Amino acid sequence: MVKAQGSIIINRSIDDVFAFVSNGANGTAWLAALESARSEPDGPTQVGTRIYEERLYGRQRIHQVAEVVEVADYRFRKRVVGGPMDVEDHVVCRPVDGAAHTEVTQYLTATPKGVVVLATPFLAPQLRRDIKRSLEQLKRVLESGNHG
Repeated sequence: MVKAQGSIIINRSIDDVFAFVSNGANGTAWLAALESARSEPDGPTQVGTRIYEERLYGRQRIHQVAEVVEVADYRFRKRVVGGPMDVEDHVVCRPVDGAAHTEVTQYLTATPKGVVVLATPFLAPQLRRDIKRSLEQLKRVLESGNHG
């Protein structure tokens, strides 16, 4: 099992930030390596929502299905089971500076399977880079106001 986490402060209210990150369809706007995402059923994300994702790792395209397992109290958690590794992606939002800003912390846990186990030593640094890139992009998108 490999774990990584990162945090960033975003100059937006916790409600704005959480509404954006908890909408699985918004993932392509901020999550590193995510090429496409579509949620079922349509409508607000809730426990049980499935997010069909396509990721690009190097030259390899990976199709995966994530299931939302928590959307409450400014926490959003989804699990990907199947494929080359099981992944849990957990995002926690916390108000700072009298709620004018939001701290976003992303936690990733990956359990490689099959031949991917051989890449385990390289996985933690890659996950940390992905989290850093994702959170920096989330900050850019939300602070620019160009997110719909």
